[in-house]
Amino acid sequence: MCGICISKINYSIKKFNQKDLLNEVNKAVLNSNLNEALDLLKKLKSNFFFLELILKNNRLLKNQLKYIIFSLKEKEFEDQNQFEKANDIIWLIESEFFFKCRKIIAFLKKNEIPFTKKSVIFVRFLLYTFESINYLESRGRDSFGITINLILKKKIQLSKKISFRNDLIFSAAQKQIKKNENLLILNFKYAERIGYSGENTEKIINQIFKNGILKKINFNDIVKTIFLAHTRWASVGEVNLSNTHPIIDKNSNEFNLAMMNGDINNHKNIIIDLKKNNKY
Repeated sequence: MCGICISKINYSIKKFNQKDLLNEVNKAVLNSNLNEALDLLKKLKSNFFFLELILKNNRLLKNQLKYIIFSLKEKEFEDQNQFEKANDIIWLIESEFFFKCRKIIAFLKKNEIPFTKKSVIFVRFLLYTFESINYLESRGRDSFGITINLILKKKIQLSKKISFRNDLIFSAAQKQIKKNENLLILNFKYAERIGYSGENTEKIINQIFKNGILKKINFNDIVKTIFLAHTRWASVGEVNLSNTHPIIDKNSNEFNLAMMNGDINNHKNIIIDLKKNNKY
């Protein structure tokens, strides 16, 4: 089995009154309506909220979140279900908000990416993609590949279009698709049969940093982004970079990517038939 994760980001920002929403959460906690509190908190998992926490460092919102944690830790719960809901709320705040904000900030700083609305949103969903692949590694972890498709207003300078390093590969291509819109395709791959859970994403994150490609992007020029990520279990074929998805077919005019989840068991017969008909 394999695992595939796809995310499409259009960088939309839907504004809402975050302070009032957190006040409602606090009231629900005080009244022990923890299901309501949890549902309300999930509404904060938005671009707008993360931008407030990271770009504006909104201390009022952070203190409101900390106070909710404090209130829950001070409460005594006789009901096991209520106790578990309280822990779910604490985990959501500490992990989904505070911890993820720290990871986004650390990634931006390490890769020397300016802090802007679009760069924060980009990194937020890039890290979500890596996190999803780590979960999907239960379906297979022989290799990992991620394609980052960016629609930019302007082309960027590419010093390297392809590079190899041990079991890692990076490739890039860009072309104009219409006036003021350019497609930039970045591919990162890693293949190793034996390893620990999360190692593949760590290798790619380090490769992105060492490659330095993200520093060259003006994130204000981004129109939209699509992340395509694939983790593989090699039921057929060797574990190597050629068999790491996405499979890339590049010629002078086109740059095609393919990802799949499954086996084509009669592939040899298909190739024989194509060769007979001069179509291969």
